[in-house]
Amino acid sequence: MTADPAFLAVACSLGMTPVVLLLAERTTHRRRRPGLGETAAAASLVGFLITTAAAGRSAAEAAALASVLAIALAAATVDTLEGRLPDDLTAGLAVGATLAVLGHSAVVGDIGPVLRASVAAGALLAGCLVLKIAADDAIGWGDVKFAPTLAAIVAAWRPEGLLVGAIVAVLLVGMTAVGVAAVERTRRTHVPYGPALLAGAVAGLAVV
Repeated sequence: MTADPAFLAVACSLGMTPVVLLLAERTTHRRRRPGLGETAAAASLVGFLITTAAAGRSAAEAAALASVLAIALAAATVDTLEGRLPDDLTAGLAVGATLAVLGHSAVVGDIGPVLRASVAAGALLAGCLVLKIAADDAIGWGDVKFAPTLAAIVAAWRPEGLLVGAIVAVLLVGMTAVGVAAVERTRRTHVPYGPALLAGAVAGLAVV
């Protein structure tokens, strides 16, 4: 049965927002509780992102994607605040994505999702490692672990969305770099890739 979009949005906002905020709070270096405005903004963002990615899918698939994307959103939040993707969250995301892809493959009775996810993750991991070796400052180790997992998720559910997701991520990284440089007014600035990578993955999953 396909999940109702309105119900999915409300359920994700109410159910996943506390998870996202708790994960982000527990993995930041500077612990602080979010205010009412931040909580409301997080609820809206959680509902929008997860509903966009999971709309039109079965309730089980929507739940699996929501759980995985909640971890990814928490990681992207920490990256925005502190310029790093915590190992606990990138590892948790990898485990969650693996279980979700295996479950999806079992439900559809086809090994295709697993194969596509493995190829996409392996190819992007190799590319990220080459970039890291060639230009160490261009990408962080957190991004090297974060990006392949997101690519695997998109490849498993919506392989035709990989190109769209890549384009969106690259464009947003560029826009973020320009914005950060304008604010900090220095050549050596840290650009958080996490939010752009997550947005790219969601855009890829939303491709019809």
